[in-house]
Formats: sequence, structure tokens, C-alpha cells
Amino acid sequence: MKSKIMPSVVLGSICLVVALLLSVVNMFTAPVIEDALNQKNLAAMKEVLPNATELKQTNVYDGRLDKSIKNVYEGPEGYVFQVSAKGYSSAGMTIMIGVDQDGKIAGTKCTANQETPDKATPVFEKTEGGYYIGQDSTSFDPLLVSGATYTSGGYSSAVKAALDAYAIIKGGN
Repeated sequence: MKSKIMPSVVLGSICLVVALLLSVVNMFTAPVIEDALNQKNLAAMKEVLPNATELKQTNVYDGRLDKSIKNVYEGPEGYVFQVSAKGYSSAGMTIMIGVDQDGKIAGTKCTANQETPDKATPVFEKTEGGYYIGQDSTSFDPLLVSGATYTSGGYSSAVKAALDAYAIIKGGN
């Protein structure tokens, strides 16, 4: 009887010790990882809304905006929208989109993605190279890149969602 129970007790003990060690490691690394992510997002916000001096996250617009809008940062120079978009990868993309006070795109930046690099790189080069800059809801022209249709379509959907969110914030439909 003892020979049947002992392996289970030993395995259970090992699992418990490993779980405790992982939780201790997580306790020390989670703040460092969160800080690095915040710094990356801050750098992206400054890139997509270059004149921004002070951006504050706001939750005032929850429920009225498209569900792909994950965060809204507001400042005197405009807004930065953090948008989740579906590309070719099931993990999707996270895109920061700056919209100035005139409702025009000030910049875009993909901050996280798991798209196929050789397919997605041309999309990111064009979009972050300024394709959308200056466009507004009336002049919006989606970018579709042959061979990267899902990625470019997802990116375009994210930009459109940000423009629609800006219109809602400013009192439109």
C-alpha cells in the first residue's frame, strides 16, 4: 500500500515546491515586466502624437466606443487610442493611433503583433512611414497590401475604429 501512495505524495510535493518558486519569481519579475511595457507604450504614444506633453488614460468613454478600443489617452494636443486588431495571426495586433485636435491622424505604431514578419513588414513600413498621417474620417483611405491582406485589413480597421472613436468623443455618431 505504501509503495502505491508514496509516488503520488512525492510528485505532489514537487509540484507544490515548484508552484511556490514560480510565484516568488513572478512576484519579483511582474513589476519589472509591467514597467517595461509601460515605457514601451509611452514611447509609442510620443511617437504617434509627437507634440503631446501630457497624456492621461481615461475611462470616460467606456461602453460608447468600439470594443476593439482598449485604452484612450487624452491630452491637450489630441488623443491616443490603443486598439486591438485582428490580422493573419490569431493573436492579433495592438496598435497605437494618435489623433490630433482637428481629427486627423498624427501617427500610428504597432506595439505588439505575432504576424508573419515577411508578410507584415511591408504593411508596418507603409503605415508607420506615414501612410495614414493627415487622414480624417472624411478622407480615410484604407491600405490594402497584396500578400498581407489580413494584416493590412486589420491595421486599416484599427485606424478606422480610432477615427470613429474620436468622432464619438467629440459628439458625433
